Amino acid sequence: MEEEGDESKDLDTTSGAEPAPLAGQDAAQTDPQQDKASRQKEFWPVEFADPPEPLAGIILRNLLFNILTLWIYRFWARTNVRRYLWRNMTVQGDALEYTGRGLELFLGFLLIAVTIFLPLFIISTVVQLLAGPTAIGFFTLVVYGLIVWLIGFGLFRARRYRLSRTLWRGVRASQSGSAREYGLRFLGYGILRVLSLGWFTPAANARLWAYRYNNSLAMSGSRSPITPQRACIGRSLTPGCR
Repeated sequence: MEEEGDESKDLDTTSGAEPAPLAGQDAAQTDPQQDKASRQKEFWPVEFADPPEPLAGIILRNLLFNILTLWIYRFWARTNVRRYLWRNMTVQGDALEYTGRGLELFLGFLLIAVTIFLPLFIISTVVQLLAGPTAIGFFTLVVYGLIVWLIGFGLFRARRYRLSRTLWRGVRASQSGSAREYGLRFLGYGILRVLSLGWFTPAANARLWAYRYNNSLAMSGSRSPITPQRACIGRSLTPGCR
């Protein structure tokens, strides 16, 4: 009997059977394809509702006020259009919300005009009056490069502003990344476009697009009933959620 017991023990140790997996081990070792498919289901499409008020009425009203205010009302007009579009876009039955104000856009415009364009205009006037042709040419080249950089910088900051004023279920969108770096990329790709006679334009657009979306859109906020990982409002708004 003792020999039979020893033999059964030997068979158990040499059978090569793997031990049973621990609890929760299967969940940790999921199939990559299944995991990717499950994450793709988290993307929720953006739907545009049938608005009761046509957009044409808002545009005509904005046009009237723009004429009366010599186009100063355009900041508030832009805000009205954004609020109209945002509140008619729904995700899972809940509409987006735009919390931006026209006064913020107006004050931002004044800040840029006073701190950037006014000093640049004064410096340009002084250089043209006092400097020679060589210095003027070099200064003009620097100014053109600065303007192109400012365009990229402004586009990135404007997108960050729009996202920071976009809410869904109390969850606020945000834009990461550096506006200064984006401006440098915008300038560098612009130079490559000129040197390549426009052939680099598709690659430049794709790389700028990738920088914008790969450095955005974390959904932040704790008032939403969903987790930030699920707050991916369609690929058009949050392609960085993968």
